[in-house]
Amino acid sequence: MDKLDELLNDSFKVPLSNGKCIVDQVLITEILEDMRESLPVELSQAEAIVRERNDIVTAARREADIIVKNAEEKARHLVSQEEIVVEARKQASEIVTQARSQANDIVAEAKKIANETVTSANEYSAKHLRETQERAAQMLSETEAKTRDMKKMTEEYVDSILKKTYEVLNDAVTGVKETHAAIKSKKL
Repeated sequence: MDKLDELLNDSFKVPLSNGKCIVDQVLITEILEDMRESLPVELSQAEAIVRERNDIVTAARREADIIVKNAEEKARHLVSQEEIVVEARKQASEIVTQARSQANDIVAEAKKIANETVTSANEYSAKHLRETQERAAQMLSETEAKTRDMKKMTEEYVDSILKKTYEVLNDAVTGVKETHAAIKSKKL
């Protein structure tokens, strides 16, 4: 944006044009390209969010594995007691089932949160990309309109100068002809 301001400030000002100027369209196009290239910042933020999502899912899986492992250890402990082997197996099975269910719930919730985060990041990036593209298109359109106006004003200015020059030259030629005719008539 600063380069664009600098380009406009340093451009040739058209005389008698209410502040209009001539700018280099190639330089403006390069500046707009540079602005488009700065967009990967939002993309890297989206990638960070995806990494964060993966970390959440991994942590949830680890937690689920720990819950399952604890449940299995508890189940093994209960089974080892001879008097309550049957009851222990039943409770162990219920504990493992509950642990797996809890683990699946944790993983599902983590995936849901991660997907919502990625969706939000994608929407944010798309919105900012769209706004940047719209602003760039608007700036290009305004620059093209100003260039057309300045071209028209320059052509009108050149035409008026040529017309005045023609009138002055025509008056001079007429004056020379009259002087020549007067000198010629005095000789006769």
